[in-house]
Amino acid sequence: MEQDKPDIKPLIFLFAESYLENINLRFCLEDSGIDQMVTMVNLEHLEQELYHKPDIIIINQELDHPSAENVIKMIGENDPYCQIIFLIENEDRNDIVALLSSGSFDYVTKDEMFNSKITRIINSVSRWKLDL
Repeated sequence: MEQDKPDIKPLIFLFAESYLENINLRFCLEDSGIDQMVTMVNLEHLEQELYHKPDIIIINQELDHPSAENVIKMIGENDPYCQIIFLIENEDRNDIVALLSSGSFDYVTKDEMFNSKITRIINSVSRWKLDL
């Protein structure tokens, strides 16, 4: 589908708690034609690299992890235009409401439709960034 191609090449940070998770996520995104990605596994590295002004940060972390809200807050304070996308295992209404009210742009459930969902969201953010 040609319309799923992003209008610009967004800079995407992948933040997961393990290198293996980041590699798997990177392969999924590369299959969708997205190629400007930086991977990181700890909060200090993420914070140090925010000066690059990523368009999107994809966080692959459990919502009940103690630092999830702190990560969202820290990113928002450093770059209010950076869009945060959380990857979640299942759609628990309370978790999703907390996630979105904390400042996350969107979420994607890790299921069989993951690639198409994440590509659509990334393309939406890319088009929104063009309008800024």
